[in-house]
Amino acid sequence: MRPRNAPKHTIDSPAAGKDKITGIYGPCEIESLLPLTNDISALKKKINDLGADGWTYIPSGLIWGWRVLSPNEPFTDVKPYDDKEWVKALVLMTDGSNTLDFSYTGDDADPQTAALCENMKDQGITIYSVAFQINSKSTKKLIQNCASGADNYYDASDNSALKAAFNSIGEKLSELRISK
Repeated sequence: MRPRNAPKHTIDSPAAGKDKITGIYGPCEIESLLPLTNDISALKKKINDLGADGWTYIPSGLIWGWRVLSPNEPFTDVKPYDDKEWVKALVLMTDGSNTLDFSYTGDDADPQTAALCENMKDQGITIYSVAFQINSKSTKKLIQNCASGADNYYDASDNSALKAAFNSIGEKLSELRISK
């Protein structure tokens, strides 16, 4: 599934008319999304139900992560961007270079990934990024540049490093909450 047509594919704009979002307002073949919740059981179930299949198309994951954090449709039960009581954070983890199919590769998707990351950061969203078992230097650089800072990027070469990365992200998020 490709995102909305340019230029709406890299910005947080209302979904109306021909810009409606597939999967919310029409059929979608990918996994359903769980809106923000404090229900730990529902979160764990959702994670356990996920499976790896298909291509690695980073912009789709980013835009859906942004939609969950955005006060705009389709998930409107979210705090505004300028609410100082809340920190909006997104974790991007990928185990591969950008591909959607054999004809749509990183040359097409990498600029979209970079634009999405910059646009989210411009809205005050803190991005943590994790490159998991990635050998491509250009993909690592893309994922590193997506992070909100050098301390928010993790290069995880194995399962142990991946677990350490997520533990570190969890600690940083906890510190943000406590400091408020």
